[in-house]
Amino acid sequence: MTTYKQKVILEILRVWGELDKLMLQKICFLLNKEYNIPIYDFVPYKYGPFSFTLNNDLFSLQKKGFIELNENSVILKKDEDKIKPKLDYNVIDTILDVYGRFGNDKELIIKYIYKKFPYYTQMSKLYQKFDVNIKNKKNNNESKTEKINENKKYLFTVGYEGKSLERFLNLLMQNKIDILVDVRNNPISRKFGFSKEKLKTFCEKLSIEYIHLPQLGIPPEYREHRSYNDLLKLFDFYYKKILLKNIDAIYNILFFLKNKNKKLAIMCFERDVNFCHRKFVANEIKKISNNSIKIIHL
Repeated sequence: MTTYKQKVILEILRVWGELDKLMLQKICFLLNKEYNIPIYDFVPYKYGPFSFTLNNDLFSLQKKGFIELNENSVILKKDEDKIKPKLDYNVIDTILDVYGRFGNDKELIIKYIYKKFPYYTQMSKLYQKFDVNIKNKKNNNESKTEKINENKKYLFTVGYEGKSLERFLNLLMQNKIDILVDVRNNPISRKFGFSKEKLKTFCEKLSIEYIHLPQLGIPPEYREHRSYNDLLKLFDFYYKKILLKNIDAIYNILFFLKNKNKKLAIMCFERDVNFCHRKFVANEIKKISNNSIKIIHL
């Protein structure tokens, strides 16, 4: 069984045939940004916009026998015509339109993307080659970026519920986060990229340090709650029996904020901070700092 996103990859390969991996990333990027086809999100990386999720899907398609991966290219091995439902004709026409615009000209598509989407060139090794205006490299409408006073100390919190890996990482990059502190007790996720080792690897690729503090998490045996009152009781238990008994970890976070002058974000799963224990972690740090730190919930 293939996902919608994987079907788009296979359709691209049917049109182009053998395709350079970098070219495939750029084609999918344009399908998303210019044609609003809801496939992959992207982060700034070594050669412009890159999707770790797309890259993972290529390995998945190879295991299923649909494609062959070489060092720099992707080859369609097995057609997917027998799998239903097929892609909408509008999507196929859009793919053909991109082919008509750029064909196999990798330099043309890279130059176009670098000029139109300079935010994604900020880590690139190629931007000088394509004459990108560096002043515009931080421009972006992807993420929620908070306006901050650089002379003040801020503590960010963020949940990954409802976010792709790339959207989550963009949120960190846009807010110039140096350290991501994971306060999940058990940092395992069925969602691609959010289990501990994977997330640590992807953060490091983008020059973000990852720290896991499981002692500040809620053990799974305590997390079952059926009502709002159950949740309030859980948070009361967490604050008194877990958080205050691990106050050293709180001071460690505060040390990075104040002494190391690092921008730090506390992460967990929940989208709404009011339903997550990270709110209590952040509030305790603010309390210990004598309210000298402002909390921003992304």
